[in-house]
Amino acid sequence: FSTFWSVITFPLRKKDGSLRHVFIEIILLLLLSGSIFFIFNLNKRFNLLIDKKLKLTSAADSVQIPAPEIFEPNKDGMVLTNTITVQGKAEKGRIISLLKNNDIVDVKLVKTGTFEFKNVKLRRGVNKLDIRAISSDGKISNLETITLTYAPPSVSYLASDFNRGPLDKKAVAFTFDAGAEDNAAGDILRTLQQYNIKATFFLTGRFIKKYPKTVLKIVKSGHEVGNHTLTHPHLTTFATNRRHDTLSEITKKRIRLELSVTDSLFFNLTGRHMARIWRAPYGEFNHQILLWAAQAGYRHVGWTRGRGWKYTLDTMDWVEDKNSAIYHTANEICEKVINFGKGTKYGASGIIILMHLGTNRKDDFPHKKLGRMIKGLTDRGYTPVTITQLMGQTYSSVIDQ
Repeated sequence: FSTFWSVITFPLRKKDGSLRHVFIEIILLLLLSGSIFFIFNLNKRFNLLIDKKLKLTSAADSVQIPAPEIFEPNKDGMVLTNTITVQGKAEKGRIISLLKNNDIVDVKLVKTGTFEFKNVKLRRGVNKLDIRAISSDGKISNLETITLTYAPPSVSYLASDFNRGPLDKKAVAFTFDAGAEDNAAGDILRTLQQYNIKATFFLTGRFIKKYPKTVLKIVKSGHEVGNHTLTHPHLTTFATNRRHDTLSEITKKRIRLELSVTDSLFFNLTGRHMARIWRAPYGEFNHQILLWAAQAGYRHVGWTRGRGWKYTLDTMDWVEDKNSAIYHTANEICEKVINFGKGTKYGASGIIILMHLGTNRKDDFPHKKLGRMIKGLTDRGYTPVTITQLMGQTYSSVIDQ
């Protein structure tokens, strides 16, 4: 220090070594002392801040990772389910607790080095999840803090037709409409079970009342169930003028009743609600009808469409008249599904296939080729999933009941 002091005061000294300006030297001394005190105090404050940030970290933790934060989706995204699963790793023997907005939700004992909290339900608004570990000596460590915002899907999002899933994922969806008959249901369910495939079934209220045993089999087998309206009515004028103008008897109230009563029938029979997806009878809808259904909490699911029969995945399995221009054999339908998109950029990624649980055909049944369709697509590397999985969510209502 004396050497440092001599250097900075050298210009003020006379040749004989005495101070030229004692007063100025005293001022320099005071400034230097103040600077040292300021730096020391700043370092102390910084250390206190670090200690406060890591106050929940126990000696057993070697690394403290800053907690990430999950923000609500941007304008083009949508959170579709109000439950999440939390997974993580921790030392064997640790007790892991999950807190939601400072309330304990669940506690797990780590037995194999990993832990999992399944189906943690989120409330509307901000959800703060804290995952904490307790060691054998009682020390608490905050492993992670996740903050996210949940809200039901917007009406503008629901008022759109979902007819193909992500093009960058090799997933496909088999869907089955059920309205009048169930004479193909047994074969279809057995084939799906044989290949361990889960599909999506769109049921009418009339079908639920007429074939309750079939409905229970569908649910027991773990398949997804969507809404196909109560009475399977025509919704637009397409059958008469090839235009999709809303029929006069179809109103917002009528759409809501068609959907809500069907869901109530399903709930009374199975004890669970339908997934909040629906399919319009005869494929008849327009933006106004989609909006009315969206206001009731439902998103419409169509099927993959293109120009001409070859590029449209309504299998037309319901056509029974072999002389009809739109009749196709079971083999033709099967080959179309298996080879869909070959040679194109995205292939069959995200396709939605439409078939039916009932048929009036006397022979040449397309559903008998279902196993071959499944094998043909899986051999190409595609995985059959449910509609909500294709949308990117688990089996649950889009809006909590």
